[in-house]
Amino acid sequence: MATRLQYENSCEIGAFSKLTNAYCLTAIGGSANFYSAFEAELADIIPVVKTSIASTRLVGLLSVGNKNGLLLPHTTTDQELQHLRNSLPDHVLVQRIEEKLSALGNCIACNDHVALAHADLDKETEELIADVLGVEVFRQTVGGNILSGSYCALSNRGGLVHPHTSVEDLDELSTLLQIPLVAGTVNRGSEVIASGMVVNDWTAFCGSDTTATELSVIDTVFKLRPNIKLVSWIKHFCLSSLSVMATRLQFENSCEVGVFSKLTNAYCLVAIGGSENFYSAFEAELSDVIPVIKTSIGGTRIVGRLCIGNKNGLLLPHTTTDQELQHLKNSLPDRVCVQRIEERLSALGNCIACNDHVALTHTDLDKETEEVVADVLGVEVFRQTVAGNILVGSYCAFSNKGGLVHPHTSIEDLDELSTLLQVPLVAGTVNRGSEVIAAGMTVNDWTAFCGSDTTATELSVIESVFKLREAKPSAPVDEMRKSLFDGYN
Repeated sequence: MATRLQYENSCEIGAFSKLTNAYCLTAIGGSANFYSAFEAELADIIPVVKTSIASTRLVGLLSVGNKNGLLLPHTTTDQELQHLRNSLPDHVLVQRIEEKLSALGNCIACNDHVALAHADLDKETEELIADVLGVEVFRQTVGGNILSGSYCALSNRGGLVHPHTSVEDLDELSTLLQIPLVAGTVNRGSEVIASGMVVNDWTAFCGSDTTATELSVIDTVFKLRPNIKLVSWIKHFCLSSLSVMATRLQFENSCEVGVFSKLTNAYCLVAIGGSENFYSAFEAELSDVIPVIKTSIGGTRIVGRLCIGNKNGLLLPHTTTDQELQHLKNSLPDRVCVQRIEERLSALGNCIACNDHVALTHTDLDKETEEVVADVLGVEVFRQTVAGNILVGSYCAFSNKGGLVHPHTSIEDLDELSTLLQVPLVAGTVNRGSEVIAAGMTVNDWTAFCGSDTTATELSVIESVFKLREAKPSAPVDEMRKSLFDGYN
């Protein structure tokens, strides 16, 4: 059900808050009752973040966002930008943009798939909306008003638009958005919909002047009533215990499973042509959380050695075919940026190792490639060797929780690498003594897959350094939440 409330003495709560499926922003300076209303409904599922934007409390009018990202006006201070980046989930891309129409929330309305934008928005801004929020963008009016962000409110399940929107316009907008729409009001007849309410896929907050009839329309068009059970189920499901041990397996007769797979916190790639047992091992552990995608790269099955990726992106060598590129773009989550790059060292998986924050690269990697790695994967990049080996992607594997590196890595090098990566590291082996770590295993924040020759001792080290035995790993919980929201449309 929708909740009625005020910000100080104002019913325009959409001016002072921004609600998405991944986070909620609320303006600083409100009453305890204002914050507790949001926190009671949301805090167990998504973060509720108190903030200002451009040193004002108009956070809803100045920003636009969805589960994938948050766009802020150029007037946002450095301190505010850093606060939001620190407070929002890691997968949410937060970006400050140069746009003359700086009240972004008035000029843009969006859900997780489509954005309606002011007709005079800069072309560069339109491209950023598409890229950062992962949406299709349409320049559109609502009820004849160019401030599309003010005169409608959208979720992935429905929308409320300006009461003077014609039947023809309703049909056109509904077709663009692929959701049902209703023309209506909030706050006892207010036409400025987005100032009077905020909504996501399972709840809404409206100004205290919203009438019982208006509230009923909101509950109906956004399909809020059935979602009470869904939210309770999400809370229960996200706190359930998970299987987090490393799994031993083969690809055909090879123990080099890291050659034929690539695992991140957002997706898993597996080579085509494997056995049913190989695929079922990955799917049993992952398919309820992240997509497991069968693919080739460059017409070969050595997908783990040719690509590099994390939760933010996937980089592919120039040998990747157009068909493979399109298949991966279609199969991966919308928030994952997939890019093919021109780099003479085309075995990217051998030359680059990364987690969601830092990448180690081959010392001879092109400068342009280094910049693309930083941009697409959203990481800091360091040119580095591992135990004197320039193929850093081959001789280590690390997640956001820990890492395993070449067994001959010195204590000094271990300390240096651990400081760069900000995770604990251990020197070790896989597959009964193999030094080529990344060929023998693949790992993310909650599970790992190793070659079938990996000994019990090696397995124990892997489970320990990557913290796979922890009872409540946060990564799969976050990924499950996102996965649930993605699928509940």
